Amino acid sequence: MDHGDVIVLENRHGKRSNGHGAAYSVGDHRYFVGIEGGGTASHGILLNEDAEILARCTGGKTNQWVVGLEKACQTIADMVGELRKTADVPDNAVIASIGLCMSGADDAQRNKQWVNMLDEVHHVAASYVIENDTVGSLATARSDLSGIVLISGTGSNCILRNPDGKMVGAGGWGHLLGDEGSGYCKKKSIDCVRVN
Repeated sequence: MDHGDVIVLENRHGKRSNGHGAAYSVGDHRYFVGIEGGGTASHGILLNEDAEILARCTGGKTNQWVVGLEKACQTIADMVGELRKTADVPDNAVIASIGLCMSGADDAQRNKQWVNMLDEVHHVAASYVIENDTVGSLATARSDLSGIVLISGTGSNCILRNPDGKMVGAGGWGHLLGDEGSGYCKKKSIDCVRVN
């Protein structure tokens, strides 16, 4: 899987499914979920096919390198459940697609493991798009995904993506390995000053 590929999972009959046994068909109401996941908190949104916001929620940490893959997937599944409940969307209704913009989602093979666990264990959606949170930030501002993004959250990350798709970055190593400019490093510096 390349970054940004859409993974559509098919049931044994070749029909798209949400994992709850409900077949995806053109006449059904379709729902879409977006999750921005971080090292401290995550935010979710549920939309209908007309792009109307039906629900929002906040969840816990979803950075796989901080909490582990299983915990990250469980948190995502819990958030989808909360979004469904808030919007009164039944469990058998299809989530046509979920877009995940996650801190720590830099490795295509590991992202595929994320998607497999979300589908096989939690049955979250019919299709999945997973990207690093920097790409999600670009997508909210630019349809061509070009520009510069600087994230200073629990960790920090910076990318420059040209219109031709070439990308360079700095940081993104995780707050435990040394993301200067991150909230974690700032707190460590403040704590050091307090001690001295």
